[in-house]
Amino acid sequence: PKHWTKKAKSLPENADIVEFINSIVADRKPYFFRYLYPKENAKYINYQKKKNDYCQMKFFRSLDELLALPDSELSCAEKEFKYNNYLKYIPLIDYNGRMNKICHHMEKNLSEITKRCRRTPGDVMELMKSGKNQNFCDTDVELMNEFYLEYKNAKKLFQLKRNNGFEDSSSAVNLLNDTIKELRAKISEKISVSIEYQCDLAMYVCYELHPSRTKDFCWELFGNQIIKNIESNSATPALLPVPSDDGDIYYLGKTYKVMEVNV
Repeated sequence: PKHWTKKAKSLPENADIVEFINSIVADRKPYFFRYLYPKENAKYINYQKKKNDYCQMKFFRSLDELLALPDSELSCAEKEFKYNNYLKYIPLIDYNGRMNKICHHMEKNLSEITKRCRRTPGDVMELMKSGKNQNFCDTDVELMNEFYLEYKNAKKLFQLKRNNGFEDSSSAVNLLNDTIKELRAKISEKISVSIEYQCDLAMYVCYELHPSRTKDFCWELFGNQIIKNIESNSATPALLPVPSDDGDIYYLGKTYKVMEVNV
């Protein structure tokens, strides 16, 4: 609610009440909000960068290094900066709350996973492709790359509109969906009518030729085909734990057993 974060105007007849309400208004949001609202994340990242630059210039150490040191090892100027500058004006409060703890736990583990999985393993790639298209002509590769860039620009526009409010967000979703439909039609017209070929080519461009690129393009346009490829290429049955009285898996007071499911 807005009254949680915005101060109310005081009138003579309700001055005492408004003064109290304004005294408990939350002037800042918790740290985990950076992953809920892009604007908050951008504000936080920008703040951290500015303060880190200041630390490097003023104290010849990074912000992380300064914050990691106990107060006993900080100079008076460093303590003044830490408490009366950095922590006082930080846009998101990193207090010891449950959601912030979960957030930091996820950050740590996702960071480790990201380091281990910079590239999609080759065996996984083989599962995701149809296996029928080994070589692609340069013209098709260039065209698919152009379509990727067109999608990327549309996605940027979508994100900008989404951040502006509900009405812009709704129109942005429709615009992005229309762009995806147009891209599918263009790819079929200029490259190939074969969905399998289109999918394999898009994966080659995004996963192999430019592995650092976002993979949204492949999954937004060819997600269904990728799943079909995985189903066709995988000989391993899909197994899931399901509730069962005679199960051999015990979790949170209930028993489960592993069963094969049809995908």
